[in-house]
Amino acid sequence: MTNAKIVHPDEGEIIHPFGLHMNVLLSGQESENATSIILATHKPGEGPPPHFHAGQDECFFVLEGEYELFVAGQTHRAGPGTLVFLPRNTVHGFRNIGPGDARMLDWSLPAGQDRYFRTVHAQQTDGSFNPENMGELSRQFDTYFPTR
Repeated sequence: MTNAKIVHPDEGEIIHPFGLHMNVLLSGQESENATSIILATHKPGEGPPPHFHAGQDECFFVLEGEYELFVAGQTHRAGPGTLVFLPRNTVHGFRNIGPGDARMLDWSLPAGQDRYFRTVHAQQTDGSFNPENMGELSRQFDTYFPTR
């Protein structure tokens, strides 16, 4: 049975996959795989290329800054207070277009992105990360990059 959890601003698990700053607020392990929630900080210009998840829905809630979103072939702007829902198989990406840091909450339903980012962080920390294996690693965690 899942236990209730309260996470204060100075808590969570800090990780740095791809050089990003992320705080895993709720992991899949803690939610019996129902969801994971990550607080992500992006420097100007940072953000992932277009990708999709076949087995997960994803939600973003922008807290600070301004993002340019790429969703299903369309471009949108998203500032503080914007909620973005991305059903499975929706190609999406984003980048911080503001002059300072931008922050968002990122939910994956069911959980999964927390494990992906933790694995990348661990491999980069121990030196075993190989960018040439990125496609295979991403697929293991339900992240696919469409071919052009």
